[in-house]
Amino acid sequence: MVTITENAISRLQRSLKRQPDGTAVRMSIKDGRVKFRRDTEQEGDVVFTHDGRSVLFMAADTALRVSKRTLDVVKTDAGKRLRFVRSA
Repeated sequence: MVTITENAISRLQRSLKRQPDGTAVRMSIKDGRVKFRRDTEQEGDVVFTHDGRSVLFMAADTALRVSKRTLDVVKTDAGKRLRFVRSA
């Protein structure tokens, strides 16, 4: 199962602050790269909620690809970004 840190939850919530109910961040993988965008829930999605609001959607096959990883906020040359890291 995917783990999401409190820092990642906070970042997701901030990005959704002015978005309508039912909108969350969708995580997908394309050409080996992780992508994040705002979207609505699709049939078969794995849904992560916090404080009663959906914050992250991903397709079931995507969730399998990132299982045993942790979504966290990581400092990069371009600033702080959401990144998956391997769980211990």
